[in-house]
Amino acid sequence: MESKLKLTDNLDAIMLRVNFEATLTDPLDLNDNIDYQMMNKQQLLSKKQIELEKMTYLPTISGFYNRTQKILRPDFDMTPPNLIGLQMNVPIFSSGSRKSKVDQARINYETTLNNKALLTDQLLIQEKQYRYNLRSGMELYESQKKNVEVSKRVYDNINLKYQQGLVSSLDLTTANNNYLQAESGYINALVQLLNAQLELDKLLNNL
Repeated sequence: MESKLKLTDNLDAIMLRVNFEATLTDPLDLNDNIDYQMMNKQQLLSKKQIELEKMTYLPTISGFYNRTQKILRPDFDMTPPNLIGLQMNVPIFSSGSRKSKVDQARINYETTLNNKALLTDQLLIQEKQYRYNLRSGMELYESQKKNVEVSKRVYDNINLKYQQGLVSSLDLTTANNNYLQAESGYINALVQLLNAQLELDKLLNNL
C-alpha cells in the first residue's frame, strides 16, 4: 500500500501498438488452437485403443533362452548347456469379454469424433462472434472518440462564454457533465475494444 505507482504508457500509446485490422483479417487455423490439438490427441488415443483391444484376439508367442554352465560336470551328462524354446498361447474362449471391450473402444472413438465435430462448430461460431465484437468495438470506439472531441469543443466554447458573462453557471455545469459522460463512454468503449481484441487473439493463438 505504501508503494508509489508510475504509469509509463498512456491510452494513445497502447492503441498505436495494437493492429485491429490485422487481427480481423488473420485467418483461423484450428490446428493452432490448444483445445483442438488436445481433441486430436484424444482421437488418436481412442483409435489406438481399438487396435489394442483387437490385439487380444491374436495369439501370443514368447521365447526363452537358458544357458547352464556346470563347475563339476560328470563324464556322462545329457543336459544340454544351451536351451532355446518357444511358447504359443492361442485365445479361444473369453465369454464375449474381448468383443465387448472392442465394441466399447469403438463407441469411445465415435464419441471422440462427435466431440471433435462439436468443438469445431463451437470454435467457428466463436470466431464469427469475436470478429463481430471486434468490428463493433472499433466502430463504437471511433464514435465515442468523436463524441469526446465534440463535447470538449462545446465545453471550451461554453467556458469561454461563461468567462465573458454570456452564459450562466448552469450552462457550464451541463456542458461539463456532458463532457465527462463522453469521456466515460470513450473509456468504456476502449476497454470493450481491447477485450474484444484479446478474445480474438486468444482464439487465433496470437498471444
